[in-house]
Amino acid sequence: GPRNFVAGLRGIYTLQELNQRMVAVVCNLQPVRLGGVESQGMLLTAEKKKEIKLLEIPPNSNPGDRIRTSKTQYVEAPLLDRKGFQNASKAYRVNADGHILFNKEQVMGVMHGDTLTPITSGGVGDGGKLK
Repeated sequence: GPRNFVAGLRGIYTLQELNQRMVAVVCNLQPVRLGGVESQGMLLTAEKKKEIKLLEIPPNSNPGDRIRTSKTQYVEAPLLDRKGFQNASKAYRVNADGHILFNKEQVMGVMHGDTLTPITSGGVGDGGKLK
């Protein structure tokens, strides 16, 4: 169902730019209160230096589609706290093609049947981090 997300994207994206936009989210995070509002997950961005961009979701994706890497099967993951997510995200980087890679080799994407369609960095360059 619907979830609340608190994200530090003011000044980067307008509400109109976010309205009806497909975004990648991490939903297995422990809820936290930020600015007096409960945040029930995290919007994923690619970042390099001061450049921050929402990840680009393949156009044939649907709300609720699961995101995975090219060599993993989906499994239910335990709830992570902020530090747990920060540790897990260290292995993800943007490559020269704008794809998000896990451990420098596994492409992150959305499964459509038997095909993994890559998620891209939204324009963040090689070496960018997943946040």
